[in-house]
Amino acid sequence: MWIASSSCSHGHTDFNLKRLERYRPWSAEGGALPWVLLTKTDLVGPDVLADQIAQIRGAGVAAPVV
Repeated sequence: MWIASSSCSHGHTDFNLKRLERYRPWSAEGGALPWVLLTKTDLVGPDVLADQIAQIRGAGVAAPVV
């Protein structure tokens, strides 16, 4: 199961950790292995991307992030 979130949308950050937290139980209930797909990562700097991944990990999401 892919859980997609945009790192950036139209120049503004669209990253939403709460959305990822809402979708995570759905994958567990369905027995799927979740993956987090961050899109538009080319529009943010490496420090922003690293911070977003740290937030995902800090929320207890252990799924692979691509």
